Amino acid sequence: MVGGLKGELKRKARLMTLVGGLIMVISLFVFAIRWGSTRPQEEQRKLIRAAALCADPSDLFNPASRMCKLENRVAFAAMAMQTWAQCNFDAAGAKILQSNMDESGSFWYSYEDRKAVAAFYSSCHSTCATSSDTYDRRLGVCVVQESEASQWLRGCLRLGSGCLIRQGRGVACDGSQSKIQARGHSWQKLFFTPGNVMTGAPSEASRLLAEQRQGSARAYYYPETGKHVEEFYRTCHFLCAKGDVVREAPLLMCEVRNQAALDQLSDVRRACTGDVPDWILASGSSWYYSFSHQRLVQVFYDSCVQ
Repeated sequence: MVGGLKGELKRKARLMTLVGGLIMVISLFVFAIRWGSTRPQEEQRKLIRAAALCADPSDLFNPASRMCKLENRVAFAAMAMQTWAQCNFDAAGAKILQSNMDESGSFWYSYEDRKAVAAFYSSCHSTCATSSDTYDRRLGVCVVQESEASQWLRGCLRLGSGCLIRQGRGVACDGSQSKIQARGHSWQKLFFTPGNVMTGAPSEASRLLAEQRQGSARAYYYPETGKHVEEFYRTCHFLCAKGDVVREAPLLMCEVRNQAALDQLSDVRRACTGDVPDWILASGSSWYYSFSHQRLVQVFYDSCVQ
């Protein structure tokens, strides 16, 4: 009886020891998580701007550790394997950064290695939506150069969905297409001008864009949104054949301006191998056709000798 009681007490003591140990492990685990989450915030408060000590003016310096934190937007995107940014990962600076990644995913380097890291930064470039668009390294943004989209955005960017055909400068774009809207990237949020910088834009780009002439006709976008911009571009097209213009009177139509085509239409000379399409209509001394026939008219023009 006494032996059985002692055995029961030993079992209870072992159980209490196990429970106590488990509670201690859980407490240490919770502490580690909280400490790990607050440490980067505490470190962040200690960081300062020190352009002379770091590889890039945007990088931050920790006086206590004498380490710089990577803040260069394109370089960080490349390190994070974002497809819109490319850098030379064979560079010594890349290896330095890769070997100094902390638990929060930030990259660090000694101020003594700033030249190597700066060389790595200089190898970085960004990819825009199309080969026609250009990347402005100084601003860190892409400049819209696609002919249809740039022409339409000049007249419609600030007008939003209220843009009319005449303001679209002979181009139509449909930013309401489901593919773009479903991803939460309406065309109004994709593009901006110097006088309409996106909220949350990188501070350097915001400052430099604000310095430019407010009436600039150029439109910009951030390379991170390149895929969505490319989708938007696919919705853009000229309303009229090349060289023709939109007329709103007597009807909303395209007016023929192609001289070789006009010569044939006026029986001056047969400058085109194709026949005059039936849907090119005369009104006074001018010739017109509807927007829906733009592609067919262009085929006719392509057969003309200028």
